[in-house]
Amino acid sequence: MSNRPDPFVSILARATRLTDLLPALHQRALDATGGERSLLFEQNPRDGALLPTSGFGLDALPAEAWRPGPREAAVLADAFDRGGPLLVTDADRDMPDLAACLGVRAVL
Repeated sequence: MSNRPDPFVSILARATRLTDLLPALHQRALDATGGERSLLFEQNPRDGALLPTSGFGLDALPAEAWRPGPREAAVLADAFDRGGPLLVTDADRDMPDLAACLGVRAVL
């Protein structure tokens, strides 16, 4: 075990705004999953739309809110019910809007 402080913990300690943490959170997620892209959404409590707030590895952050269709909403509900990561291996079929946004075949 190393005595060096975890750089992520240092970032957490110094951050004064959420936006200070976002790049480190994206990098931590990619390191943990071996992923190439990440996208963070914030849910609008009024209408359930998912607003893209930050991303990494994307050509551009989507400007429009994501309003998942019935199939995508079911996958999202399953992920939140599990309380942990959910691998969607055929995102083109099960989460087509998200797959198109990210340009990938599988999402976690």
